[in-house]
Formats: sequence, structure tokens, C-alpha cells
Amino acid sequence: MFAAGKGVPGVVAVVPPTTEVGGLTLVASGTYSLVVPNGVYQVSALAIGGGGGAGGSASGSVFASAGGGGGALSYSNNLVVTPGETLTLVVGTGGDAGLAAGGTNGTSGGDSYIARGATNLVLAKGGSFGIAGGSTSGIGGGAGGSAASGVGNTKYSGGDGGNRGAPAGGGGGGAAGYSGSGGAGNNPSAPTAGSGGGGGGSYGYFAGGAGSNGGGTLFYGQGTSGAAGSGTSPGSYSSQSGGMGSSLGGATRFISSTTESTGPGGGGGGVTAGFNGVSGLRGAVRVLWGNTPEFPSTSVTLNTVSVVASANSSGSTITIPSSVLPGDTVVLIDFSIQGGSIVNNVPTGFTQISTFLNSTGGGIATFGRMTMSYKQILSAAEGGTSITGINDGFPKKIMLVIRGSRGYSVSSSLSVGGTAYTVSTPPSQTASATSWDSYAFGIPIVIAGFYGSSGISTSTDISFSNGTFVAGPDNTFWVGYRIYSQSTTSYSDTISMTDRGDNALCVVSTAGY
Repeated sequence: MFAAGKGVPGVVAVVPPTTEVGGLTLVASGTYSLVVPNGVYQVSALAIGGGGGAGGSASGSVFASAGGGGGALSYSNNLVVTPGETLTLVVGTGGDAGLAAGGTNGTSGGDSYIARGATNLVLAKGGSFGIAGGSTSGIGGGAGGSAASGVGNTKYSGGDGGNRGAPAGGGGGGAAGYSGSGGAGNNPSAPTAGSGGGGGGSYGYFAGGAGSNGGGTLFYGQGTSGAAGSGTSPGSYSSQSGGMGSSLGGATRFISSTTESTGPGGGGGGVTAGFNGVSGLRGAVRVLWGNTPEFPSTSVTLNTVSVVASANSSGSTITIPSSVLPGDTVVLIDFSIQGGSIVNNVPTGFTQISTFLNSTGGGIATFGRMTMSYKQILSAAEGGTSITGINDGFPKKIMLVIRGSRGYSVSSSLSVGGTAYTVSTPPSQTASATSWDSYAFGIPIVIAGFYGSSGISTSTDISFSNGTFVAGPDNTFWVGYRIYSQSTTSYSDTISMTDRGDNALCVVSTAGY
């Protein structure tokens, strides 16, 4: 009798069930190495390519520039993996904008992919660039990322960028959807909506200025297709962007060349004479495991997030808790109350969210700064390792481990809400955001750092509405945090501290997927 297994004629190989549940979403351009967790034998994977950048248009040019193409989308479900193997994950960059100086073309968006060694398991092509304004009308829109050149069980192409014209710039193409292509940017015809949950094409015309991006596509599963950008005559900047694909309810949001909180993969919009083009939006990669998650179902959507571990230190180093798993994010809150020169040491492999200096005493008073930085955990072996932060004579550190039911990935460009504060007299501050769509733009987490001159009582000395407190070194340093749900549309937190002589309070809001 034949045993079940690979290479046995007529017998299907048996794949052990996945016991762990989790995942991660990567939205910051770059290359990552994911070590498959113990108990994980199959994954579902999604890639969205970066959008192409629009061309620039030199001063005095008769013609505006062309839009960049939207990124492609590819996914495969139930890919067989081996616990402990290393997968390479690449998030494609958004294409650079062409410049007005010299009237240069944009650049193409980068490919996004998941690979085992030299073999791509899933790959989504980036959108092509838009050409600069020039002497010939009606040509040069960047092609959308090609499904035919991608890898995956399901693949769709990004929308084409609009052609350059006189005087209209070409709109940016929308990112591909889960069951259809992204919308095309305008010029010569009107922009089109995305299909199959894809992003809509933008309307590139903007009198005396830049166009706007095609709509990106979210990575939680198929939702409503993004609408086409509007505007047949000079109108408001925000009305000309393409609608975001696969958001909860098909929400749209203002897009600019510096805002990437609208879903990945949208192409940049063309511009009129004398302006730089609009950059494409970067891509994304999502890998999920456990409970047989399958794209394009929206059952892979909502993410429940919590702080599952913490650590603290009174020295220059701190140890990452041994319980971390791939898909977790560790956030380091690095305090210093030592006077003297400012030291801003972000640990190797971490990304800085913010550094807050004391607003009195020339910036160098007691508790002179608090640096927040984060790191995505991609291997369980990172647990128990020591990292070095600020070391200037009197450092204090608190670390939080944030875990989502489908991973939790912070992006520093997605920092949201209010302002960060550091003061030496006890303040009361509010962190807030309105008209916020945390499904689309990241789950808000409000984090506050407290310092007092002697032991702090959470019942009498510090207040954080609906917040949770974590003790730091010496019972004089504390962190408070509050995590909102993925259905949050607005939030407001009041954080305060009673007078303790030497005091400090820092407040920051950030977001992640």
C-alpha cells in the first residue's frame, strides 16, 4: 500500500493543518525576510504593485504631462510552506514624479512579491511611468501593471494612466482589484471607475497645478470598487482623485502627492506647465495563516489588536520579550531625563515614529525627550534579543508588544491625530481625530508617556480616559495606551497628570494595520 506523500503516483500529498493563526501586512517599501512560524504549513498571500509616477511639465510647455499607471494585484490561497523556512517579501516603491526642471519623465512603480529563494510565489507588477509635457499632444500615459507578467492563481492589471494633452494632464491609473482591473486616468476620454474592487482612475486636469493619484486598493479582501475622479473643468483638488478600491463601504479620501493613506498602488496624476509630477503610491504585501483565510473573501478583513507583553529597563539596552511571534510589532518608548547634549539613538532595525523635546528650559530640562520607534517582528527568534536605545547617563525604557488577530504593522507615514507634547509642568492634553476611517487608514493607538519625581499612583496621579497603564522603571515612569477598533470613525482622548514637582507628559497617536 502506498503511503500518502509527494512523488507517490495517484496519491495526493497530505498537508498538516495550520495550528497558528496570524499574519502580517507590509506597506512600507523595502525587502523583508519572514521566517514561517511553527505550526504554519500553508498561507494565503496578496501583492499589490507600486503605482507609476507622472511626468513633470516644464514652464512654458504647451502640453501637460501624462499620468502613471496603477499597480497590478495578484494573490494565491493555500500556498504550501514549511515551518522555519524563510520567505522574501518585497513591497514595491511608488514611482518617482518627473520634474518641471527640464521636463523629465516619471519612473515606474516597483514590483511587489513573495518569493522562496529565486522562485516567486506571488508577484504583482508596478505601473509604468507617465512622460513629461512636451511638443506633441495626446501620448504618453503609463500602462497599468500587467497581470500577464505577474505570478499568482488570480491576477489583474492596474489601470492605465491618462495621456498628456493641451492643456489637460493625464490622470493616474487606479490599482487593480480582486476580480477586475483598475480604472483608467482621464485624457482624452473621462476617467473610469475600478472594477472588481479596484481603485478608480483620477482626473488629471488641474488649472495651474498638479493632478492627483488614481485610487489605491486595500488589502483586506474585495470590497466596493473605487469611483472615477470627477471634474470636467477646474475644480477642487480633492474631487479629482480616484476612489479607493475595496474600502469598507467604498469610502473615498483626499489624496495628494505626499499622502499615502488611501490604499496602495495608485498611479500619479499629470500636471500642467511649471509643476513637478505626482508620485505613484507604493505597493503592499499581505500574508495570512490559520483558519483557512482566502482572498478575495471579506472574511479576511477585520483585525482585533491588543498589547500582549511588555518590558522595561533602566539601562541602555532592553530585551525583546521571548513571547513575540512573526506579525507582531514592538514599540519602544525611550525616555531620558539627563541634561546635556541631545542624544537621539534609534535602535538598529527600528523605525522612528517621533522624538519629543522638552518645551521649556531651552529644550534640556528634566525628562528632556521621549523617542518612540517600532520594529516589525518577522522571526520568533527575535524574542529574547537585546537592543540598544538612548544611553546618555540616565535612560529609561518601556517596550510594548502589539499583536493583531491578523498581525499588526505600523507605518510611520500613517501617524495620525493631535500633536505630541513634552512639558515640565503637569499638562492636560487631548489626542483626537475626526472623520477617520480606521478600516482604510489604520487602527489608531494613542500612547502617552508619564514621568514623576517619585512613585506614581494610577488612581490619583495620572489620568487617561479608557486607557491601560504599564509600569516602567522605579515606578516613576509609566506608559498609558488605548487601542481603538477597526470600525473607528473618530476618537478623542484626554490625558493628564497631577503636579509632582518634576513632571512630564508626552502624547502621540499612531496607526497601523
